[in-house]
Amino acid sequence: MAVKKSGAGKTILVADDDPEVTTSLTSYLKNLGYNALAVADGEAAMKTIEKSRPDLVILDIAMPKASGIVVTRQMRAHADLGLREIPVIMLTARSDSRHEAYSEEAGANTFVPKPVTMAELASKIRELL
Repeated sequence: MAVKKSGAGKTILVADDDPEVTTSLTSYLKNLGYNALAVADGEAAMKTIEKSRPDLVILDIAMPKASGIVVTRQMRAHADLGLREIPVIMLTARSDSRHEAYSEEAGANTFVPKPVTMAELASKIRELL
């Protein structure tokens, strides 16, 4: 079955400290027609968000230098209104209700536990864009 390209040139930032995750996600997103950026820590994620202004951000909760929760809070409190409104998908192996609640409180648009199928993730992305 052919992959339907739906990205229409939109940019998605993937922030995860696991290189296998960032490689597989960015490859899949590029196949869907998205511009995909990848970083390995929360500090780099925030800098990239401010510089590149992606259309959507996929964050892991557990990252060095700043967690996905911290990055989401920084985005939602940012002086730049445009950055505050960027959709956030929290993609994490920490799939308990406590971490889901932390993600929601921080302002993430959706919480997706790992492992996730690429089709499920693509569906969440389409919902938010």
